[in-house]
Amino acid sequence: MKKTIKYIIIFIVTVLILFLLLVVTALIPREKIEDNIRESTETFYYDKNKKILEKTEVLGEEQYEYRHIYADAMLLNIIYYIDTSNPIESTMEAKYYSEDGEKQITYDFNKMIDEQHEANVQYIRYWHGSMSIIRPLLTFLNLNQIYVLNAIILLIGTIILIIIFIKYKLKELAIAYILGLIMCTAIVVPFCLEYYWTFLIMTIVSIISIILYKKGKNLNTLFMITGIITCYFDFLSTELITILVPVLIILTISYKENKISNFKNGFKFLIISIIFWCIGYIGMWISKWILASIILKINALDYVINDMLFRINGTGNPERTILARATNLPLRAVDKNIRTIFPIQFLINQKVLTIVILCIIITEIIFIRKKDIKKLWFSGLLLIISIIPYIRYLILASHSFSHYFFTFRAQIVTIIGIVLAIIYSIDEDIAKIEINRKKKH
Repeated sequence: MKKTIKYIIIFIVTVLILFLLLVVTALIPREKIEDNIRESTETFYYDKNKKILEKTEVLGEEQYEYRHIYADAMLLNIIYYIDTSNPIESTMEAKYYSEDGEKQITYDFNKMIDEQHEANVQYIRYWHGSMSIIRPLLTFLNLNQIYVLNAIILLIGTIILIIIFIKYKLKELAIAYILGLIMCTAIVVPFCLEYYWTFLIMTIVSIISIILYKKGKNLNTLFMITGIITCYFDFLSTELITILVPVLIILTISYKENKISNFKNGFKFLIISIIFWCIGYIGMWISKWILASIILKINALDYVINDMLFRINGTGNPERTILARATNLPLRAVDKNIRTIFPIQFLINQKVLTIVILCIIITEIIFIRKKDIKKLWFSGLLLIISIIPYIRYLILASHSFSHYFFTFRAQIVTIIGIVLAIIYSIDEDIAKIEINRKKKH
């Protein structure tokens, strides 16, 4: 009972701190950020960015997607229209200006500001917590400078994490982590405010998890707070990486130190960690809807339900039901996300991919530790964690299909898990014998 009360208090305090942070930063006068928002115009101005438009085919209909720039433009739009005289209501409603009142945001910020347009569309369902960082930064940096700052911070965090891996002789984790970053093209992550935060949270939480684990501390509180912060910052992009990557790391360290001796213990740690993260993540989302309903005197759930249905199966919004007519939408969502992984996205002949997979399987059959049950159960656990992103794709099929160009990065979990599973299922002695035998021939 005492532990439950403790977790409730921590949850409430964390939510209040983050909420107040959002409100306090909303008090920054609009004129303090206007110049840097104007300087960011060239980043978003439609005509100057046609070259980055990517022609795609969705359900047989050709369309142009403005990709990552769309999300960042919307966020800056919301930041600009925060009403400093009414910060609490304004941050809860998160209104922005969109031409014709439709959800197609303007990219010409100079025109929007000069013509003194009023915000006309709400974006209630998310916290938009990144405003509490981006708004203060905009007082002295423009968006491109913020991108550079993001890149530096994430790079430093990644280097620190790799150094920690090396310090504790976890070279396999270092290899798996770096491969995951490469295959998920993490190099572009700092240049999109939409999903930068999940990678930053993943990196920081991984570092803190190792430090706390080495001190013998329980990680449940950390993972609950991680769920809260993830919901606060994220736009439903790659949310799972903030819990599954740290869990993969801690499980690997625990295994190497013989602190988990069987599948049951490892699986129990996985489930408990996810539960605490979900308490934070889902609880934070519900908190937003409750606070918005109370402060704005509306039923925020009315704004959320239709969008939730659309994210899951493409229904709920009469104007966006085209996806609902798609056959095998969940499977197509999984397929589209897999095909976006580097270097799979460049493989024109899919037979090449099949050959690569067969080579991996053959390697496993030759070198697998047939007698070491411990190795096999741990590899099995890693593979279970690896498939969790695909469960997410199947459940949120419409969202994962439409936004595959950023949701695919959740597969960093899959890549890390598979690489570690392969490493821990290979018998080094057998591998050396086979390699030496082939050299002699």
